Amino acid sequence: MKRIYLIATWILLVFFFSLQSLHAATVHFADFGITGKKGSYEAEITYASLDDLQAILTVELTNTSNHPSTGFITALAFNNPNDQITGVVLNSTNDNFSLIGQADFRDGIAVSPYGSFDIGASIAGGTKDQWLGGKNPALGIGIGRTDIFTFTLSGTGLSALDEQSFLDTLSFPDQKKSASFAVRFRGNDNDMDTNPGPPVPLPPSVMLLGAGLLGLISLRKKSS
Repeated sequence: MKRIYLIATWILLVFFFSLQSLHAATVHFADFGITGKKGSYEAEITYASLDDLQAILTVELTNTSNHPSTGFITALAFNNPNDQITGVVLNSTNDNFSLIGQADFRDGIAVSPYGSFDIGASIAGGTKDQWLGGKNPALGIGIGRTDIFTFTLSGTGLSALDEQSFLDTLSFPDQKKSASFAVRFRGNDNDMDTNPGPPVPLPPSVMLLGAGLLGLISLRKKSS
């Protein structure tokens, strides 16, 4: 009986410390580092370290813009705290996004005017124009839509990081316009809404006035 009790205690301790290592908080923020169209967004990030070598960073991003001309969120980027992250795998609820950044995840994403970022996701495939993108912006996050980006991280000392570590790490070089997070908006080239509402019907008074004018014109032609 005593042996069973000791085993049960050991299992509970293991479970407790596992929960401690996986403990994650959620940090909310909005409208950091916007580029492209003048859109707006809200974001939540959650960080959980599995151990010193592995962790998961989750970014939930919502397009809260209030005008169709601001378009879609087509890219996001953040920084590598103390260059501790050496490997990243991305999974997203939007399959149009792919991982961007250099192989060492250091200053590989040029985001004007905020400098260089380290890790991100974009609808642009390949290595060219990763931030600016060249594909249809409608592949991104539309107004009112939320997508979730899960970055599985590998590196060293990851258990010492938390959500705030990412929000405290600024883009390079450290300057007045440096930022910890960036989002790119792309809309239609002519800034017009491509999905206008139904045409507004003319009021009856205007229709009667038009009919009256047509009648006068026809009478004038007959009299002449």
